[in-house]
This record gives sequence, C-alpha cells and structure tokens, in this order.
Amino acid sequence: MKKGNTEDAARLFGAATSMLRDVGVVFEPADQVEFSKAIEAAKSQLGSQRYNDLHAEGLSWEKSRALEFASSMASQDS
Repeated sequence: MKKGNTEDAARLFGAATSMLRDVGVVFEPADQVEFSKAIEAAKSQLGSQRYNDLHAEGLSWEKSRALEFASSMASQDS
C-alpha cells in the first residue's frame, strides 16, 4: 500500500466501523480476521498514533461523506 492509500484506508476503516456498528453488523470470524489484518497493516505503515487520528476522522464522518469519499477513491483507481 502507498502511504496516501494507507491514510485513506485508515479513514475508511473508521467510517466502516461506525456504519457497521450503527446497523448492528458483526463480522463472521474469518472476515473479522481479514479486517483486523488490514488494520494492523495500516497501523504498521502509519504508526499507531497517525492511524488512530485518521481512524477517528473516519469515525466522525456521516454516511454520505464516507460514501462520497469511497466513491472518489474508486474513480481515481479506474
């Protein structure tokens, strides 16, 4: 992962965590392992404090903001 992408991922992990919590979704164990691995990889690249700051930013986003951000990232990858 590139650093910019890792920062974006940390924000999206926060946004996803918030939205999943709001609707009461709990990952299946295997999916939780994969999600946790991705989070740990991002923390490893960014450092815990930077990751936590970006994750908190994503946690604070409204659903529309998170979807807009994810959509803009997807269009950049195309």
